[in-house]
Amino acid sequence: LGLERSANFRDPHRPHEAPAWVLTLAARPAELAEQAGCTERAWWQAFDRARRVLLVDRAGRPQPFRDTAVIAAWNGLAIEGLAHAGMALRRPDLVAAADSAATFVLEQVHTPEGELARSWRDGAVSGPAFLEDLGCMALGLLALQRADGDGKWLIAADRLLRAAWDQFWNPERGWVEAAADELGRFTHVAGVDDGAVPSGAGAATLAMVMLVDQGGDGVHADRAIQALASASGAIAERPTSAPLSLIAATRLRRSRPEQVPGATPAGPVRAELITVDRVHERFELILHVASGHHIQGHAASAHVALQITPRDPGVQIHVQWPEPLELGEGLRGLQGRVRVPITLLAPRPGPRPLRLGVRWQCCVDGPSGRCMPPDEVRVEA
Repeated sequence: LGLERSANFRDPHRPHEAPAWVLTLAARPAELAEQAGCTERAWWQAFDRARRVLLVDRAGRPQPFRDTAVIAAWNGLAIEGLAHAGMALRRPDLVAAADSAATFVLEQVHTPEGELARSWRDGAVSGPAFLEDLGCMALGLLALQRADGDGKWLIAADRLLRAAWDQFWNPERGWVEAAADELGRFTHVAGVDDGAVPSGAGAATLAMVMLVDQGGDGVHADRAIQALASASGAIAERPTSAPLSLIAATRLRRSRPEQVPGATPAGPVRAELITVDRVHERFELILHVASGHHIQGHAASAHVALQITPRDPGVQIHVQWPEPLELGEGLRGLQGRVRVPITLLAPRPGPRPLRLGVRWQCCVDGPSGRCMPPDEVRVEA
């Protein structure tokens, strides 16, 4: 262990104290065995005996304290991770561990009034839960329901999210992580930034969207839209700091396109615009055309041609128009997943987000060739 040399550690927090030892192998085991003139197996046997002696000696020292508090939000994150891992790896033991943790939190970590508490330790609970506790636990329960199919987790998640709305939603401020109260907080604490632990706002909003996707009450989607609208300025200013809120918005664009700005209305054609480089100059418009339908190409003459135009003044783009396919019976058009590369010409750097108007006409495949009225949507990246 190199103890024949000088001490190898000085505590930066106590510079006045003498250097101390942190036991570290002086070389690799094979090299140390060779120096000792024995086999590597014999060296390991001797080293194990030495470690057992050291362990007995260490057990006589005062031991450091351990934080054994059961924190609701952290358990929610662990439950979610265990459930996801159990599904991905087909490990029922991991799903069972998530079930055990969820059951314990719901049965033990609550106030005398039956509401979720912030933490539990040795049978005693702290004060009421914060928004992050309710949001993260709801995410964990929803992941667990996807893993084992038990509807009781949906019921529990619904109850937590209703409590979150009642206790932490402020019509003027949006989500409040912790309210001003008699515990000493003299002002509301709020924010959507996700850090080492997700923000309560992001976790609760995403949980509301996912609860509806999994068959829950649609009122939660309406509330999630309100929450995202309230926080949209902060999210747009720092999008990479609020990933859970962005995930919630993305899921809402699919499930409630008529209520989310920039989403495509329900129909046989869906459009999305994505950025394909880091400098925000190359984009790709993706048109998803439902089976049995096609849209007209850019050069169509008898119908409304595919058109893509910037929505902001001064923006110039170059569009690489896709070539229509021969569909038979004299029909030509674009089908399936249509990718349209777009390059930003001006200004540089470009606007964020880039907003484009997309206009198309969708027709039914087959001899009738019946075409629907032209449609136009706004997309942004």
